[in-house]
Amino acid sequence: MTNTLNVDEAAELTRTPVDQIWDFVYAELTDIEDVLPPDYSDPNDKGRVTLGAALALKARAMLYAGRHTEAAAAAKQVMDLNVYSLHPSYADLFSYGGQGNSEVIFDHQYSKDIFSYPFYQQNGPLGINAQGNMAVTRNLVDAYPTANGLPITMDNAYNEFDPYRNRDPRLAATVYLPAFSDAIPGDMLDDGSEDFDPRPGSGTADEINVDYQRTKTGFGVRKYLQEEDYTDRTNCGTNFILIRYADVLLMYAEAMLESNQVDASVYDALDEVRARVGFPALTRGQSMDDLREIIRNERMAEFGLEGLRLFDIRRWRIAEDVMTGTIPGFRYIEPGESDIVEYDYPGVVRVFDPARDYLWPIPFSETTLNSNLSQNDGY
Repeated sequence: MTNTLNVDEAAELTRTPVDQIWDFVYAELTDIEDVLPPDYSDPNDKGRVTLGAALALKARAMLYAGRHTEAAAAAKQVMDLNVYSLHPSYADLFSYGGQGNSEVIFDHQYSKDIFSYPFYQQNGPLGINAQGNMAVTRNLVDAYPTANGLPITMDNAYNEFDPYRNRDPRLAATVYLPAFSDAIPGDMLDDGSEDFDPRPGSGTADEINVDYQRTKTGFGVRKYLQEEDYTDRTNCGTNFILIRYADVLLMYAEAMLESNQVDASVYDALDEVRARVGFPALTRGQSMDDLREIIRNERMAEFGLEGLRLFDIRRWRIAEDVMTGTIPGFRYIEPGESDIVEYDYPGVVRVFDPARDYLWPIPFSETTLNSNLSQNDGY
């Protein structure tokens, strides 16, 4: 719909083919390029949409549409602006000190005492009187490579009895890591009182499965959880990043791969993201499948808890592989014991039907008002 409809006109609408909708999105974002500036000189305009934001959104939209040539071109336009660069510290990206850094293309503006939100109160561990509402799955934790840039299944240096040591630094910057054993404590709570120890029998305020507010997986949220907010947990003011330059680089690499245009620039984009966390350069000449796996795992690790994973899963059509069954939680050694235990959260058993669940249902109220709107299969 591109104009205001009266009730009778709305009742006559039919469904628009998806390609026409993507054409519209592409045209809108292209038309606005000549209007938006690369940046703003007035501090009062901080946070407004820039040319880079529109181009990056076009790259994301075309990637979601499966139009990889257009996605690669839009991402390359952002790169060629020479406005953005990766922030040197991954962990600092999500801190008060890292706000507005060179990597941020578009973010949701917040401010303590003015326009804040209760992130710490909602997602911090119970051991410091927060609510622990969001938990992390073991799938995400295991996706982070070792410090050598290798999957944990391929690096002999990985030690299953000390699993968080010598790992990708993005892991510790994203996940509140639990105690593994009596000898290997979890992350220190911000009040310095004790370590984060959700193991059954630990007797701590964060012991798993004691009540509904405890972590469901043994892992907690670290990203965007600021120590500065500990004493004022409902007054959080860090900006939430919606698009950043690392995404542009990985979108470019993926779009070039999927449009069969793999060249040195694809490896350069991947290496730029991986080098920030100390990984060596990738071996050139990898197969399409191997390169695809590297790109997809990089997206999972780089953007953990940033709201992109669900959409990646759906556009890659892998939901029936990764979103079924119980939710995998942490591995640990019980107090006083020596054997590793694997915990899976028993409260949810996920089922994904690929014949139906890649589309949402058309709301019943809409089909009642307009009989021209057909329902999606399976609903």
